[in-house]
Amino acid sequence: DQEIENVKPKLRSNGDEIDQIDQELASLEFELKDLTKQIGVLEDALNDVRDKGARTAIEKLIHESEELRSDLETVDKEFKDIQRFIDKAETEENLEQANHQALAIQFAELSKEIDEIQAQKPAYESAIATLRNALTDMEKRVSEISEELESLRDSKEKIHEQVTATEIEKTKADQDLKRVAEQRTERKMAHFDLQQELEALRAEIARVLEENPNYEPPSAGTVEQLKHQADRLEKRMRALEPVNMKALDEYNQTDERQKEMNEQLNTLTHESEEINIRIASYDDAKKKEFMLAFDQININFQDIFAELSHGHGRLELEHPENPFLGGLVIRAQPRDKKMQRIEALSGGEKSLTALSFVFAFQRFAPAPFYAFDEVDMMLDGSNAERLARMVKQQSATAQFVAVSLRRPMIENADHAIGVSLRADGYSRVVGIREVHIPDEEQPQELQPASA
Repeated sequence: DQEIENVKPKLRSNGDEIDQIDQELASLEFELKDLTKQIGVLEDALNDVRDKGARTAIEKLIHESEELRSDLETVDKEFKDIQRFIDKAETEENLEQANHQALAIQFAELSKEIDEIQAQKPAYESAIATLRNALTDMEKRVSEISEELESLRDSKEKIHEQVTATEIEKTKADQDLKRVAEQRTERKMAHFDLQQELEALRAEIARVLEENPNYEPPSAGTVEQLKHQADRLEKRMRALEPVNMKALDEYNQTDERQKEMNEQLNTLTHESEEINIRIASYDDAKKKEFMLAFDQININFQDIFAELSHGHGRLELEHPENPFLGGLVIRAQPRDKKMQRIEALSGGEKSLTALSFVFAFQRFAPAPFYAFDEVDMMLDGSNAERLARMVKQQSATAQFVAVSLRRPMIENADHAIGVSLRADGYSRVVGIREVHIPDEEQPQELQPASA
């Protein structure tokens, strides 16, 4: 539409010039007729003079006739120049009209395509809205699971801290209980020893009384010995002081506290095991979903790489048992080559391998739009043709916009946009529905920019 508006002022200017030239041509034709009449009159006069034999008048008429002929040739030359200019202007006008008609046709076709796209727009918008809602729900679910997992981890840490603190308290209680038990045992042993000594003394006294019915009180020496023995026993009793009369109660309380802590420890241990089981189940589900996607993408990659390069390729995990601890390795074996990592391939082989990986992802989880920027630049002719056919095939389920200078990609495009250089030095963007590529031997007026 902009091209049509730009052409209109030029058409009006050319029309004004043609009208002006037509007026000048009519004026010259009138002058030419007048000069022709004058020449006829002069020729008649010349004949009259010849009949009369007037030589001077004849020479004068001849001179005037030559001048008129010279003027006639000048006018004829100007007339031919004007005619050529008119022909050139008419040719340019025809070209501009043809361009105008072509642009009008193209504008109508584009308007029709826009109407069709606008008609399909609600369906696409509805599908996009549905997908966005599904994506939002999925993200919300992932966020909830992540928050729940984080909460479980925090709970696990808190429970672990509580278990640790409980174990420390239990250890302290066990130590206190052991110490109290040792003190109790020591005191029981000391009490038992004193009881044994007392019983022995009583038995000795009874034996002495039985043997000596006429027993008399002991002498001063014997009393001194008894006093000495009593002092010794009293010192031993003092050595046992201080005696904690509440030791048994403290022992019972500590024992009950230990039982409560053991029950609490068992509860916390059970909760910790349940949390670990839930975390492990999440990890297993995540790994399962990842491996399902990886296996399917690997199969797609092998099929597409074989189709593009006539070779073999595969995807490998650095840690297959735990894929989240390592990365991904891409191995490829183009035709007549050995199997190598993608880092060791040439530029064109890397391009084919990377594109195979992209197409493998597309088959697994297609996106509505893809943009390629000269992805076929490093490929040879046969690989470029296979890539163009692959893009054409995949475009059935997604839209591709490819910037390319290669002939196969442009020939397989549904629409092409090129840039041409006009005579005034400015570039012009041209839309082409029917893609036609001239032979390579012919000069190409159109340099393709994208397909």
